[in-house]
Amino acid sequence: MNKKQKVILLVVTFVVVAMFLYPPIESYKDGKSMGYHLITTAMYHGENAVDVPLIFAQWMGVLIVGAIAYFMAKDKKD
Repeated sequence: MNKKQKVILLVVTFVVVAMFLYPPIESYKDGKSMGYHLITTAMYHGENAVDVPLIFAQWMGVLIVGAIAYFMAKDKKD
């Protein structure tokens, strides 16, 4: 693993953790999106829930783009 790959891995990890801490929230009552909030604040009110399909889709997008970048940063050997 070269230096570029380590940086990409670190950035992808940071983004996934940040997305976990500030997930998309939806209302139980009407299913409307409430935006992005700190997970502890959003769960405190009891009327909101994490939009699980959306957060998984976002994570998959970040992981796919991160994997592509990781393999493109691989050292070329002649």
